[in-house]
Amino acid sequence: MADLGEAFDVYKSYKSIFLCIDYFFTQRNLTEDREYIDKNMNRQVKKVKITNNLLALNIPNANKTKASDLFEIEIYGDEGHYYKGIMHSYDGIIPGIIISIKGDKKFFIHITHKYNINNVDNSKNYINFIEVPKRFQYIDERVDNDDDPI
Repeated sequence: MADLGEAFDVYKSYKSIFLCIDYFFTQRNLTEDREYIDKNMNRQVKKVKITNNLLALNIPNANKTKASDLFEIEIYGDEGHYYKGIMHSYDGIIPGIIISIKGDKKFFIHITHKYNINNVDNSKNYINFIEVPKRFQYIDERVDNDDDPI
């Protein structure tokens, strides 16, 4: 039988806020005008609604950047999204990253923050596994009974 004290121990699975990557999901709806030629060879305009699902990441650094701040970023999605790169900050506040979700249901994010304090090289690793909620997963938005070629 499980110990109740262990079940409600918040410090056992506690992860420091500064070792996690802050993220949130968002949606942007756009309406585009697309032209097509109908059966009578007339040019027509059709409004098409597009929904973009996005994952926003905040780079884990609460301080203003110094000239020696370097971020190595790796992002992998389970359906093919892949990014590996370096962000070198010179001055100011570090911007966030927005990722288009497309067909991915899970993401692996690995950020290594390399910085120099008093001529000593330091680094911190931030690793997150992010599952995309059903609401933000890709949905095929083809309209049924739509015979117009686009």
